[in-house]
Amino acid sequence: MEDIRQSVLDILNDGRDTLLQYDADGVLSYDHDDSGMEDQAVDDYVPIREFVPYGMLQRESLEAWLASIPDLDNRYYCEGLIDLYCEIQENKDLPSKMKRLYVADLPKPPATFKIISRFVEGGKL
Repeated sequence: MEDIRQSVLDILNDGRDTLLQYDADGVLSYDHDDSGMEDQAVDDYVPIREFVPYGMLQRESLEAWLASIPDLDNRYYCEGLIDLYCEIQENKDLPSKMKRLYVADLPKPPATFKIISRFVEGGKL
């Protein structure tokens, strides 16, 4: 079984920059470097997928959160990222593995905006 599992993993990882791996619990996940994130408070990091409004309550919560951002440039940038992510998710022509918002494809953020990412060294774009 282990040989079969490893063979499948080798096929899945063929040509990938970020490899899939099994963690200690046997869960398949991406191999990535979390260095630099250990001092990052969990409350400061929320994945963009958490901002996708699936219903009226989520949309109202999202709008309230956006309205709470005092810097207008940052607010509009966040709103643009969420809209871009939603457009990608709704694109029926994209395969599911491509329905991601990659840091390299992001528009340039305002000078006061800080992007926190496990995959960008130092969290800077």
